[in-house]
Amino acid sequence: SPGRGRGGPGLGMGRCALCAAFDEKALAEVAGTVEKVVRVDRGRHEGVHWMLKTAAETIEVHVGPSWFLERQEPLIAEGDAVTVRGSWVTVDGKKALVAVSVAKDADTLELRSDDGRPRWMGWRRRSWR
Repeated sequence: SPGRGRGGPGLGMGRCALCAAFDEKALAEVAGTVEKVVRVDRGRHEGVHWMLKTAAETIEVHVGPSWFLERQEPLIAEGDAVTVRGSWVTVDGKKALVAVSVAKDADTLELRSDDGRPRWMGWRRRSWR
């Protein structure tokens, strides 16, 4: 269940190659529309990636674990216009963005610190709402 074992809070960045490649010197902001939400099996948990359509291209955005995102606001779905702040990474020759924060309308979803540390690490141990 979420919140226990390796699939829950406290899961480090090592499971995801995109997170492991995070570079705080490569932070950028990209605006676009969430064209597709992709759920990626990570073994004991499910990761969420978005295909973000910008004015110039469609990019893959690594967002975070589904168990964490489902408990956050704003909830973001296909068709939503968002601005993603994150780190450009290249894994297996593919460019992607690891999201630090996502702004939708007047709300901002904080996912990672500027050095890439996930906000969900230790999340259940705190009284966040």
